[in-house]
Amino acid sequence: MDSQPGIRVYNSVSLRLYNWWVMSVANRFAWRCSTPEIQLPFYRRHLSSRHLDIGTGTGYYPRHCMNISQLTLLDLNPECLKQAERRIGPARVTATVQHDIFLPLPEKLQHKFNSVALYYVLHCLNGSADDKFTALKNVTRALSADGILFGTTISGERQRHNLFGRLLMNIMNRKGIFTNYQDSASVLEGQLRQLFRDVTLTETGAVIMFTARFPYPVPRITDH
Repeated sequence: MDSQPGIRVYNSVSLRLYNWWVMSVANRFAWRCSTPEIQLPFYRRHLSSRHLDIGTGTGYYPRHCMNISQLTLLDLNPECLKQAERRIGPARVTATVQHDIFLPLPEKLQHKFNSVALYYVLHCLNGSADDKFTALKNVTRALSADGILFGTTISGERQRHNLFGRLLMNIMNRKGIFTNYQDSASVLEGQLRQLFRDVTLTETGAVIMFTARFPYPVPRITDH
């Protein structure tokens, strides 16, 4: 599986514009799910003090949350990790991990966290629904027995989008930044229910917001 297309766009230049374009413009006008009014409060509400942020981007969300005593950032893109740690503040970041979630998590991360955030990651994964389910299974192994996975992703269902959203989604898919035409709330819910006892999904605009609590027991995978 080639995990690179969705991350190549994020470099030192594009990351300077990311917060303005995604958090202020796209979230409000294309995806219709406001960052300050909906997405940031959702993040804060489900956060724990021992937290893993996957696909951290610029570190926007943990930067705006002060109640994290142990914060680990995970991203495949080293530039994202560098920028996020700098913006959040190195003193607030326990660890940064460069890793591809299509692969099993390092043993040191398994069953360690009380909360894991997966914000705007799934629609960027370059793969089929089965491939994305593999990534979800890998991510689930990071959680403690009573932990919560929460996140947001952009639906690929055209009826969820306005004209701006459909245009932007088509451009992003053509460029390989998104791979989400087959993504939907029903598909994601079915996958999460195979992994968790308690699953909740809501749709706001074109954004699927989800929580998944109490993962079913999964074996630890040992590093080789």
